[in-house]
Amino acid sequence: MQMTFQSPIRWVAVALVVAFAFGSALAIGLEVSVRWTIYLLLIPFVFAALFVIRQPAILVAAVFVPLMILERSLISFRQVGPFAIGVSFVTAAVVVAALWYHGHRPLPFGRYRWIWTGLVVVAALAVLQGRNTEVEIVRFQHHYLEGLLYFFLALLAWKTPDDIRQFCWILVGIGVFFALLQFYFLRTGVALLQPTFEVASSEREWRYGGPLGNPNSFADFCAMLIAMMVPLTQLERSTVKRAVLLMSLATLVTALLLTGSRGGMLAATVGASVAIFIVTRHILRGWIAFPLALLLFAIGYQVAGSQFGETLDKSVERLDRGLEDVRTEIWSATVDIVVENPLGLGHDPLSFVGEVARKRPGFFFATPHNLFLGVAVTIGLAGLLFFLAFWIQVVADATHATKRAADPQTQRLAISISLILFVFLVAAMTEPIFDNGHKLNHLFWFVSGTVVWLRHNSAAHLPVR
Repeated sequence: MQMTFQSPIRWVAVALVVAFAFGSALAIGLEVSVRWTIYLLLIPFVFAALFVIRQPAILVAAVFVPLMILERSLISFRQVGPFAIGVSFVTAAVVVAALWYHGHRPLPFGRYRWIWTGLVVVAALAVLQGRNTEVEIVRFQHHYLEGLLYFFLALLAWKTPDDIRQFCWILVGIGVFFALLQFYFLRTGVALLQPTFEVASSEREWRYGGPLGNPNSFADFCAMLIAMMVPLTQLERSTVKRAVLLMSLATLVTALLLTGSRGGMLAATVGASVAIFIVTRHILRGWIAFPLALLLFAIGYQVAGSQFGETLDKSVERLDRGLEDVRTEIWSATVDIVVENPLGLGHDPLSFVGEVARKRPGFFFATPHNLFLGVAVTIGLAGLLFFLAFWIQVVADATHATKRAADPQTQRLAISISLILFVFLVAAMTEPIFDNGHKLNHLFWFVSGTVVWLRHNSAAHLPVR
């Protein structure tokens, strides 16, 4: 039998040759740490597997599991020229190549072509505004270049709505894993997979961000998943799957309550209320949605109190402070800075810190704590216009995907995906979500592309299971 290039045997053979080459190079004196030696020896096999696998959901999981769990916690960035290359870029690029090899072709960008062109060009020009070129380039790469890659990956990856449903389950699994890591930390004090403590020293003994680094980012991620899972629970017909989703929902609510994140709690409450309203509006009166959301959090509160009472008390005490008045001060200062610098300050956060110190002596804040103000202050008013155009187009596509879905199952799936973006937006009103690491940013760009795919494939049916 003639062996084609698609044969798994051929790919394994290629992987062995490449691994042997890596091993030989390391053996003759290349100075590489043991950890990176292991990575280099494993990479050929992993990449060969990606070209053998054909299931879109598994290939997407091969991108998001390393991105969300491994990057910055077990695998750091490597400087390649002016860029900081990490697993988030490498795996996404390889999976794009594998999908293309398997015959996937992306949807046309349509209006997004002009939006992305303008956004990337303006963001690239903003690099020239900053003082630290290396920081400028890296942040431009993580926020926009890799964002474009993940958006393109979503347009390329999917074949059927069922692939997207499997992706939702992958996100649920990642979220529950993070929650279990948090519970382990609160029991033992061991912060597994915690890259850095991006919290005040007085809170380090009880606030945990996990692989996402920042506890507020972890809370925002929980909020997105909670809203997504409400219609997903209605979508699934299997009693076992529904039970798993309900237990996962309780786990994530408990984890959220223990983060002490005010912005995350606000986003979760709004997101859960909207999700419950959408799911129950044809069964119950719409006003019941908010009380049901409060009931959901009350159950999580009881679970958290029974297992982690002391931590819950600290979290509630922090939540009681509310969204401090200092945010209005920083928003006011940011608006003044944007008016004085309509072209933006560049991507380096120290440029913003310096301007705040100049305009408000003795007042320190590292970010504007608002996504849109953050975009305006970094890449200018032109960049903000392109970013707003992107959001407007995504919202229009999400509306089209939900209203014109081929069947109720596909409609619920579109609602689940759209709710991730909605909660991201709510959280971004009071949180520096773009500046708290790039993992949720990549999820945002990818889910946006998924919404576009659903809009163009609204006639596709989701099988009932």
